Amino acid sequence: MKLMFASKSRIVLLSLVLCGLVIADWWMHSTPMLRRIDPELYYLIKVGEAGQLRDHGDLIAATRALKSAAREFPTYYQAYFSLGNVLLEAGNTNAALSNYIEALNFCGKCPTNLTPINAQLAERHLIAERIRGLRPSP
Repeated sequence: MKLMFASKSRIVLLSLVLCGLVIADWWMHSTPMLRRIDPELYYLIKVGEAGQLRDHGDLIAATRALKSAAREFPTYYQAYFSLGNVLLEAGNTNAALSNYIEALNFCGKCPTNLTPINAQLAERHLIAERIRGLRPSP
């Protein structure tokens, strides 16, 4: 009799623990998040993911990821610059040139917490050199 009571109490205890886990999961998913991910961190994750895709040779997925980052953060030049690099590697010179021009429009003019203005000005020079190298000579 004593053994049967111990086994029933274990079943009840296990049931209570499982109910508690289900309620905790429901509570966690039903309450709003108080702190969302930082937008600049999200941007870095997207650009970093595109860089990994490019390193693995998936230029189409890298292009898609960088276009998404540029669409969500239109004033951040890094996505345009990286997209120009990917498109140039894929052999699409005209699209690469237009992305380099877009990067040049924002680089050094829109300070962010991601890249100090001095680094942006140095990259602006690099982007301008790339554009000069891609434009046909008159």
